[in-house]
Amino acid sequence: MPSQKSHQWSSILIVTIMILMELEKFHLFQNNRQLFINIHN
Repeated sequence: MPSQKSHQWSSILIVTIMILMELEKFHLFQNNRQLFINIHN
């Protein structure tokens, strides 16, 4: 059943992308906060 395996891989890929996007958002937020602090000091 190759379709089952491919479905599993696409699920893993989607989850990985979602996690990476969340991390990227968090990373951007951290950078912006640091910038904000630097500007106001």
